[in-house]
Parts: sequence; C-alpha cells; structure tokens
Amino acid sequence: MESKVSSQEKGDLEKKIDTILAAVQNFGLNFIQKLGELKHAISILSDQVEKMNKALITVKGLEPKINEITSMKQDLLSELHYLQSQVKVSSFKNTEVIQMKTDDSSPQYLDLLAGLQKQLKQYSDLSMLIHDLEEIKKKIYEVTGGHRVLFEIGETIKQLNSVETLTESELQNLNEKLTFWSNKLKS
Repeated sequence: MESKVSSQEKGDLEKKIDTILAAVQNFGLNFIQKLGELKHAISILSDQVEKMNKALITVKGLEPKINEITSMKQDLLSELHYLQSQVKVSSFKNTEVIQMKTDDSSPQYLDLLAGLQKQLKQYSDLSMLIHDLEEIKKKIYEVTGGHRVLFEIGETIKQLNSVETLTESELQNLNEKLTFWSNKLKS
C-alpha cells in the first residue's frame, strides 16, 4: 500500500522546503555580510594601531628633546631670577648703572671670601655663618655695584636659613661655592 501524497500536501511540503531554503539563504547572506563588516572593522583598527605605533615612536624620539627643553627652561628661570634681583638692586641705586665687572683695585671682598673659607670648619653657630655671609654680600655689592655672585650668595643664605644645624656636607658644599664665587669675581 503505497500512500499517495496529495497535491495539497505536496504543495505544503514545497512551501516548507522553500521557506527553509529561504531561511538558510538569508542566514548565509547575513553571515557573509557580517564577515565582510568584521573584516572591514579589523582593517580600520589595524590601520589605527599602525598609526598609534608610529606616533608612539615619534613621542619616544622627542623625550631627549623634552628633557633638553626642561633643562633650558630651568636655566632661563635661573637667569630670570637673577635679572629680577638685579632690577630690585638697581631700583635702590637709580643713579648708577649696574656694573657686571669687578674693580681689580679693590680685592678686599676676595680676601673676605678666602678668610671665610679658611675659618669655615670653625663655625659651630649657623646664625654667625649666615651673618658673615650677609656682610660679605654687602661688601661685594658696595665694591661691584652688582654681580651674579650676589644672587648666588643670597640663594645660599636662604638655603642655610631653612637648615636647623650645620652639617659637614653643607660645610663642604659651601667651601666649593666659596671657591667658585672667588673665581667668578676674579674673571
């Protein structure tokens, strides 16, 4: 007994097969379309990563230049502070022009620096050392009318004012500065 499939059942079966084939076809097309979009997105991201790598290499290459610029900025700020101190000094002496060169006929401040340098290890009182430095600074100003060393001595006095006790390393540092200042004043 063979069963005969009616034409209506056959038509329903063909419709169901057509529906399944259409669904599979849509799924395949959607899958291919999504793969294409994914490939495109990956391509864009790869390009962006490549650009970021190039930018990162460029930034890493700028690091020494940035460090150099920072160093130059600190030097310029130091010079600016020095010039500001000179402007303040010149406002007290409006009639005279600040002289940057020392008068060789008056080496008395060099003797004061050398004397302080010799007696440096004998200082136990920090306030006495600061007082003597301020006196030397005044004498150098009177003789020179203004010099870069005055600013540096002032900075050292500020630094010593912030210290509670006088240590060996500070004395050694001050000894080196005194030698440096003497050489600067001689030139």
